[in-house]
Amino acid sequence: MPIKEIELVSFRNHAHYTQTFTPSVNVLWGPNGAGKTSILEGIHLLSIGRSFKTPRTRDLLRKGDPFFQVRGRFEDRGSDMEVQWNQMENGTKRILLNGKAVARTRDIVGKNPVVVLSPEEEIIVRGSPADRRKYFNRVFSVLSSSYLDTLSTYQRILRQRNAFLAGAGDRTEPGKSELDAWDHSLSRVGMSLWRERQIWLDKFAAELDRSRSRFFPEASLSCTSLPVPVNSPEAYQEQLISNRNRDLLLGRTTFGPHRDQIEFEWFGESLREFGSQGQQKLVLTLLKITEFELIRTETEKTPTFLLDDLFAKLDFDRSRRIVALLNSGIQTIITTTDLMDMEHHGLEIKPGEINTVKLG
Repeated sequence: MPIKEIELVSFRNHAHYTQTFTPSVNVLWGPNGAGKTSILEGIHLLSIGRSFKTPRTRDLLRKGDPFFQVRGRFEDRGSDMEVQWNQMENGTKRILLNGKAVARTRDIVGKNPVVVLSPEEEIIVRGSPADRRKYFNRVFSVLSSSYLDTLSTYQRILRQRNAFLAGAGDRTEPGKSELDAWDHSLSRVGMSLWRERQIWLDKFAAELDRSRSRFFPEASLSCTSLPVPVNSPEAYQEQLISNRNRDLLLGRTTFGPHRDQIEFEWFGESLREFGSQGQQKLVLTLLKITEFELIRTETEKTPTFLLDDLFAKLDFDRSRRIVALLNSGIQTIITTTDLMDMEHHGLEIKPGEINTVKLG
């Protein structure tokens, strides 16, 4: 669903800024600090419900202002869809979809999908297993409203169980019956989440291999995860009971899908531990192409690519292969400080074909 226009009010360093986009390639260029990345953040906020640079939406407020507003107009099968996000300094927010307030942030997730590639996303390949779980949870939530619902329910019950465990040390006798109730609920939802995640992980791994074969056939790349350790809610609950003393001691739940280990291997070795910066950047690019293709196939919606500083660590040969994808009619919004550098990497800036916007 291409974005046609975005309006930013008191957002990051923009007092009031409006920008229109073409359905093909758009390049935002100018010096650092001009607000290029902030425009991508605004689009991402309206599409995913959060920034890709910070989990705290309060950080998006322009210093000294009492509120911010982001409004976007998207193409929706021949008509327009408008999404608006209003947020006060105290964190109170109001989200509108075509002029009507929505009850939850998740109600806009997946409506207008985007795929972002930025330096911040490198934590997916460099960071901890928790960073990869967050990434896959975000992608699978766009792909499936069922996954998003199951994940949200699981996280809510997990927080409640952990709060009980953390406070158990202040009680003379931890409430066994109350913990039994949390275990029963968590095991049912946790088993469902594990099953749904495994289905989507298998689909993602298959699409990742197709993307690798298409763009970098000389590479060897795999996505690995440990098998689900239980096969029923009853077995899941038994494991929670078995871990109960440990959980009470630590004040948190030590078993479940929130502990999944998902890794990437490059030529049979851990990419996180042994991969170079260039290899990690390459794999991240392949992950984003995979994400794009999977969303397009599964939802029948074509995402918009948001590329922030794409060519920083890719060599010319690899960059040109990625540019081939951008030239296939996909809406892409790119930020750069140097138009000439983009041409060196194979993206030819042709007047009338590529929309260039100077900021700063």
